[in-house]
Amino acid sequence: MLRRRTKPLVAAKPNGPLWIAEDLFRDDRALLVDDDAVAPLSGDNHLSTALVDYLLQRSLQPTDLQDTTLVGSANSLHFFHQVNAKIATAPSDPNVAKSVENIRQRCSHYKDNKFEFLSPFCIDHHFVAVKIVFDLRSPDIFHEVSVYDSLIKGGRRNNSVHRNSPPAKYLRSFQQFIANFCLFGNPKCEVLLANPDHIVEKADVQGVEITKGNLWCRDNSVTVSS
Repeated sequence: MLRRRTKPLVAAKPNGPLWIAEDLFRDDRALLVDDDAVAPLSGDNHLSTALVDYLLQRSLQPTDLQDTTLVGSANSLHFFHQVNAKIATAPSDPNVAKSVENIRQRCSHYKDNKFEFLSPFCIDHHFVAVKIVFDLRSPDIFHEVSVYDSLIKGGRRNNSVHRNSPPAKYLRSFQQFIANFCLFGNPKCEVLLANPDHIVEKADVQGVEITKGNLWCRDNSVTVSS
């Protein structure tokens, strides 16, 4: 059995900051990876997103990261879908409304600095990584939006993200989260909600150069093809 560090990287605080997408270095989660999860590394097999998260935790030290660098889970799209869904049900459910208000309060610290968000994710049969630099104090919130896509041949660069592509779905979910929870009550919130593709239009996409063949995923798992 492989285990992550025995001590949490940052102590859990029930009412402390909400780290975007279950940050792998700030969210107190005891990830475990067993031998069955590791075995697929030796061949052309699916890898669990839990293993991807574990490998990320093991490859970086908290001291390697600036305080304003956020590293999301490989299941971060699920995080955004789950949290964003609360907005629709909050008006009719007092408990959900209370949860939404709590999340907004815990996201208030994002208003005070410029952040860099990095995350891999699995969606619609392939593997993608994103880098989003955002500053909620700026007139244009998204300073940099870079997408690295396993379905694009390594080294190739496209000028834009296709609006119907999996990366576009992810970016819209990220923007929706920022608008509803980090900018609620700010005029910028309505601007982002009125144009869900704003972040997509700013994105630059390029291929991923992977030593061991192509890296893609299906059903919340990743496949490495030799």
